[in-house]
Amino acid sequence: MIDSRVRRKALIIGLDGATFDVLNSLMSDGKLPNIKYLKESGAHGNLQSTVPPVTGPAWVSMVTGKNPGKTGVFDHIIKRENSFYFEPITSNHLRQSRCLWDYLSERGMKVGILNFPILFPPYEINGFMVSGLNSPDTDNITYPRELKKELDMVANGYEIMFPYNDPKYKGKEEVVLDGFHNLLNKRIKATRYLLEKNEWDFFMVVFSVCDFVQHYLWKDWDDTYPLYRSNKSKKLKEEFTNIWRKLDQALGEILKLRKKETNVFLVSDHGFGPLSEQFFINSWLEKHGYLVMKPRSKSLYTHMKALSQPLKKAYGPIMAKAINFIKSRTNLPIARFTSLIDFNKTRAVAGEHTSIFGGIYILVNNKCSSTFKRSAVYQKLKDEIIGKLRDLPREFTHIHKVNIYESQNIYKGSYTKNAPDIIFDINDFKCSIITDRFDKTIFKTVPASQSMTGTHRMNGIFIAQGPDIEKTEVKNMKIIDVCPSILYLLGFPIPDDIDGRVVTEIVKQDFLKDNSIRYKKMEKIKKHGVSQTEGISKEQEHAIKERLKGLGYL
Repeated sequence: MIDSRVRRKALIIGLDGATFDVLNSLMSDGKLPNIKYLKESGAHGNLQSTVPPVTGPAWVSMVTGKNPGKTGVFDHIIKRENSFYFEPITSNHLRQSRCLWDYLSERGMKVGILNFPILFPPYEINGFMVSGLNSPDTDNITYPRELKKELDMVANGYEIMFPYNDPKYKGKEEVVLDGFHNLLNKRIKATRYLLEKNEWDFFMVVFSVCDFVQHYLWKDWDDTYPLYRSNKSKKLKEEFTNIWRKLDQALGEILKLRKKETNVFLVSDHGFGPLSEQFFINSWLEKHGYLVMKPRSKSLYTHMKALSQPLKKAYGPIMAKAINFIKSRTNLPIARFTSLIDFNKTRAVAGEHTSIFGGIYILVNNKCSSTFKRSAVYQKLKDEIIGKLRDLPREFTHIHKVNIYESQNIYKGSYTKNAPDIIFDINDFKCSIITDRFDKTIFKTVPASQSMTGTHRMNGIFIAQGPDIEKTEVKNMKIIDVCPSILYLLGFPIPDDIDGRVVTEIVKQDFLKDNSIRYKKMEKIKKHGVSQTEGISKEQEHAIKERLKGLGYL
């Protein structure tokens, strides 16, 4: 029995995109004994993600306990206030909200963070930090800086991601799968090394490869998917399962390294499901007269698009290098589609991303500004567009359902003004919303890419097990509840600016009896300014966007 006075530890293992829709099937087949053990001996349940259920806002809300209106993170990229300039999310955005590890580090706990998305550039804490997704390929991904050399030695060249959606890997499943396994092996080695080498009270690692493989191989995992190919898909389904088995084995190794006073949390940022359709949102806005292209832009765009295909096929690598060289020295990544739009005449436009949700910004007097968001003109235009979105099932026979959200109704906080005015998804996320391409056929019943046939859903996973965790199934848990629940279990007061709650259902009665829930008034954090790319060069900003593009997110 553990003495209740012993200082507790917390170990968080993030499985990006994990869903019980996949895990339950694999557990019932005996493929995931360690995940099954944690689930059956502790607390478990679905974990409701953010709206939209996208990696950036979801992970940030998990470790801050705050909704996107308070964090300012609504996607992998973010629109600057009063402009239509999009920049990648950085650790500066997280620091303006305070993360779980910041609270703990300030109070003397040793913390370790490995491969957390959006955590670039890394910064000083009481412990160590390794950046994850949204980082460029650079030596400056660790705190302390010299830790990168150690990880390179341990993992034979530490890596953050594998660009499986890059056109050069089209049809090369074996190469991509080797890339996934190589990436996972490096992450496992780094995790074991850091757990064994360092003293820690709080450790968090995120495994991204489970998200990558579900994006890439959903058509082969799901035998109801339109592109399922019996013989080939059966073989690739085994590879899909092998990634999960290796993750489960790694989990078993990690559990052996924990101390008995450690509560373990297995979490994901969102769930997963099929992606089999496309909707060209800016083409739709143009069709209905809300978006206006510059004279001759559409004709030029059409001709360039037709010309680029044979050129890419013949001179792909050379063209890619030339384009990347030009982009790294200009603002072309930011303006690649917005440069075609006549903003003097445009009243609504969708932002720069390819995702499962549509984010529409309303323009009044040629500007995208929070100043106009209380005007009658703004409200009338927004209501009109929402009405047309509700009519999409009449406009397109294959559209059956449209979920529509107004940002001020789902977000609360000072950054709500920077969110898209209208957010929507089609057919329960089966449809990708494409912004930066214009197409005459606005809705298509085929995936945008055969390397992106799975995508995000609202329900991720939550599993907890340890000395203070009740064996139970928890209902209605939200991603913002993770942070306050862990702070409580570690014996700390809950910041009063957090939106989430302490999920007492997962806590043993003895612990609840001996430990009241306390709250602490938090001082406001000084904002970094309009731009949150402090410490990031133009080249690094471009590199981050290229990485996101390689994952199909831009």
